Amino acid sequence: MVSLGPPTVVDGLRFKKTVGLPEYIPSGYRLSDGSADTGGNTMISAVVIGNTPAIASGLSLLGQNENKTLQFLGITDRGPNQDCGDCFDNQADPTLVGNGTVNFNSGKGFPVPQFSPTFGIIQMGINSTATVTESCYLKDTLMQPVTGISTNPNDDTPRTAWCEADLEFDPNGQDSEDIHMLPGTNYAMIVDEYLPSVSVVNADFTSERCGEILVRYIPSGMQTAVVNSTYPVKAILPASLSGRRANRGFEALAVIQNKAIVMLQSAMDVDSSRSGRESEIIPAIVLNITDPLHATYLGTKYYAGDSAANGYWVSPRTSQRDIKVSAASWASQFLTEVGLEEEKEYVFMLERAQAQVKIYLVDFESATLTDESAISAANATLIMDPWDLECGNGIHTARKSLIFDSSTTVNFTFSDKMEGFAFLNSNVLLLGDDNDFGLEGNGATSFVLVQLAESVLNKFDQFSVRPSCNIHLKRLGGISGIKAETETVDPVREIALVGGGSEFVLLNYSNPSSLGLLKTVPIVGGGDLNDMQQCNGYAFLAISGPKQISNGYLCHISMEELIMGNTEQLNVNGNHCTELIGAVLPDMLVLTENCSTVVLAIEGEPLQPDPDTEDLFDASLYETAEGGVYIVALDWTEGVPEIASRKFLNLTHLNDMADDYVARGVRWVSKRFAAIDPEKFSFSKDLQPEYVTILPGQQEALVVCQENNAILHVDLVRQEILELYPLPYKQWEGFDLDASDRDGMINLKRYPIWGMPQPDAIESFLHNGEVYFAVAGEGDSWEFEEFRGKDYASAGLNVSNMSNATISMLENNSQLGRIKFSIAPPGHDGESFRELYAFGSRSWSICLLNSTGVHLVYDSGSDLEEAHAEQPFRNTFNIDAEPEKGQDTPHDQYDKRSDDKGPEPETVKIHMIDGIRMLFLSNERTSTMMIYDIDDPTMPEPVYMKRLSPVSGSMSKAWDSIIADGALGVSDPESFTVLHEAKLLLVAGSYSETFEVYKIVTYSEDNTGSPPPPNGDSPPLPGDDIQPPMPQGPPSPPSGSSPPSSDSPMPPEEETTPPPDDVSSSNTAPVFILNHVYFVGIIACNVLLRQL
Repeated sequence: MVSLGPPTVVDGLRFKKTVGLPEYIPSGYRLSDGSADTGGNTMISAVVIGNTPAIASGLSLLGQNENKTLQFLGITDRGPNQDCGDCFDNQADPTLVGNGTVNFNSGKGFPVPQFSPTFGIIQMGINSTATVTESCYLKDTLMQPVTGISTNPNDDTPRTAWCEADLEFDPNGQDSEDIHMLPGTNYAMIVDEYLPSVSVVNADFTSERCGEILVRYIPSGMQTAVVNSTYPVKAILPASLSGRRANRGFEALAVIQNKAIVMLQSAMDVDSSRSGRESEIIPAIVLNITDPLHATYLGTKYYAGDSAANGYWVSPRTSQRDIKVSAASWASQFLTEVGLEEEKEYVFMLERAQAQVKIYLVDFESATLTDESAISAANATLIMDPWDLECGNGIHTARKSLIFDSSTTVNFTFSDKMEGFAFLNSNVLLLGDDNDFGLEGNGATSFVLVQLAESVLNKFDQFSVRPSCNIHLKRLGGISGIKAETETVDPVREIALVGGGSEFVLLNYSNPSSLGLLKTVPIVGGGDLNDMQQCNGYAFLAISGPKQISNGYLCHISMEELIMGNTEQLNVNGNHCTELIGAVLPDMLVLTENCSTVVLAIEGEPLQPDPDTEDLFDASLYETAEGGVYIVALDWTEGVPEIASRKFLNLTHLNDMADDYVARGVRWVSKRFAAIDPEKFSFSKDLQPEYVTILPGQQEALVVCQENNAILHVDLVRQEILELYPLPYKQWEGFDLDASDRDGMINLKRYPIWGMPQPDAIESFLHNGEVYFAVAGEGDSWEFEEFRGKDYASAGLNVSNMSNATISMLENNSQLGRIKFSIAPPGHDGESFRELYAFGSRSWSICLLNSTGVHLVYDSGSDLEEAHAEQPFRNTFNIDAEPEKGQDTPHDQYDKRSDDKGPEPETVKIHMIDGIRMLFLSNERTSTMMIYDIDDPTMPEPVYMKRLSPVSGSMSKAWDSIIADGALGVSDPESFTVLHEAKLLLVAGSYSETFEVYKIVTYSEDNTGSPPPPNGDSPPLPGDDIQPPMPQGPPSPPSGSSPPSSDSPMPPEEETTPPPDDVSSSNTAPVFILNHVYFVGIIACNVLLRQL
């Protein structure tokens, strides 16, 4: 830092104030009241100490006196200092360096070398003023002042003012930071950034010996640095702490009756190569202070600093080395209120980086206590990644629960050097800054009061969950600037085809850190590329016609020709492509395992009126087509695929049973128009097949009709449609969702409404000889059918059976007024409707398929939104990662999809990873990947979650700029491939126009499931891009056992779940509530059915 002018000493050796500082902000300065952050926290006011700078390097609440004045204990750091590098660089500018001569470009200049670090009592009255009423400076045993000058050469070399000449090191010197009184004594404990060290001092303000250092605890092996100290020193701390970064020693301290937890400010350098400073792992030293003057080392625990690589921090300039832990306090004042003993190791922690401050509740109780013989702090740091520390070494880091984040608080303009804090009660937080004595013109010490939206007491139930040691994604590389709506992979040649619109590219991923773009292939003569699959060395492509209502194409071309040949374009009218007569909009294609059969879902999507310029209810403006399933048999006799036969299975024969299917729960969305034009809006033309899965055995397939919330069962051998099944509908009275984009917060509640899963993706698998399939409940709609809750009257909703409470919710934009419902719910008669059905289920499900039909066995309930409500995903909760306005920022899009399908689960893939059946789920809007263990399809377990989006560190940057800058990451991960043998995940980002490769990292475990022991023969690999997992556990069960409210549409009746083979033989769509009963770790799902 550079001083604005030479300082002078005032008030003896106590508080110093530099001359020439900018005029201090007047006492009582207020920020505009009522400014709320996106989480609901509110800035109350800000106050300053007008004549006492730098008193809040540490802060703790002492109490309240009889005048209702709050009293705090605060402390300064080492005193006014200058960065010699800055002085050297600016020595030609006298306005910055005065008249000093700068002779050194490294170290620290001490304009007031005789300054003694000082602590005092800060008093804050009801008139929003703050004053220091008592103070003591640090003294040695001889009552001589202790300076803030560096202790030894491992710290900043001390210089005189303007870095003109050297100063001697001071073995007594301390760069004091956090401070707390020791319960039941007149002692205070302080921490120091230099050695690092912990000191016990006399804090009796009535005594002449106030400020005396009674003992200083330092790392073993550093005694020579303080050999001439004039107060007691004891070397009880781990020797490896000497590898901490220069001037990044202890900065955070929490104490209770008999114990102290002391935190390094940052990850350690470890050695001269500074190899540890990018680590996320920060040591926390635990001391027994039953006798404070004879403390003992109990062991080391570890804390994981928020990852700079994964969107925890707003500034794009933030790197891991910038993360600092700057203050702490024991949560003892709240522990008894939540039913815990005061000595339990729950600590509040202040974590900060550039222009951002966070407060966490940290559960050290759950962290593993180690000592240097098991793993040194240095070696733990070098593991770099909390996941590797836990899974490779069996050492749990402390769990965290976010309480406050300044970056989401509107008009929070105070210094990012907020280094002190205290909780006035469970809902009010006070923050204090270290103003560095005003040497950078940053005004007086300021304090900020924040009204928390949620009580601290609630945070004891919101800790992050332990990482699963089963699986983990490590980013290897990526490429941007390509169309990436669909992809397929040739694992033999290590080539990926990625495309969209009217082109695709070939990428060599043999070196994922540097993806090679081999060529771009334009598609000529057709419409959009909808899907691609590679099989037996050939690429198969589904391409729509040049007009929306026109025949599509199936193309196939050898990978060798694409790679080595002269193929500069793919013409749909050329030799590589076949026109699919009658097939409008081929959507997805799948090949059987032996590549002998191609199955295409023919969507037949209607041409609809323009919602901005045309009447959506004018039936004459629609153009419709028949959807269906196309089956193409291939002949590989000559080693080249030739079309042996092809057949289009249209759905017209289902019209004869249309009313029956509607009664069972299949949606006929356009039924209201059928009376006007029964041929154009027939039941079969309403069905829109989109996604295919080949069933085990390779002789049958399931095809999803998304808008209709139904699936077609297809016999591939006989080439016929076997059945049309409705899929389950979801009753939201049993689960929580956020229904509003206008409340500015995460607000998960239960409502008397229904959800239509309407899956896009489907994946089947065999378990114990039975066929199951998983679907992602994305949701979709026709343009005309959407209405917002507040518009229920004009939409034609019949509210005669609804309670006043439900109607009131519909009229409230913070409840159901904003969420989108359908005017064509299941069972409607084409005009009137009585029930509220929203689009999508915001979940994924597993169903059993057997001779009696489709039966739900699992649904993830509220898990997806609950997981996105936790860090590090909270700041992109229900975000729209593909906004219509490119100038919008990710921060602008926070909570914007709560009214419209939430995170929007998009794609599911199922693969065996190390013998465990894993389900991979991508969420379109929030751009996250979630992984579940589904070895037991009735009891899936969440094991991992990661954000793929490039918004990391760019929450306030326009989407257009993020993408234009080539920010790597994936927005809208609609298509991905899992290569289970190579353990690779390859993901295409449609909106971000990116393609990325991730390593699927797993640790081998023994028969007990224990991770490998610390210091084993195979050290874990350092990782990057790591996210903590989603909160584990099933959705919360519906509260109570009372019957549903009278306004609940068609309430289900509770019953016991029968075995799968005994499930009702009706093909009626089951409406589900899963009551998860906790019993010795086992979840029992009661599937409730009802007749539509």
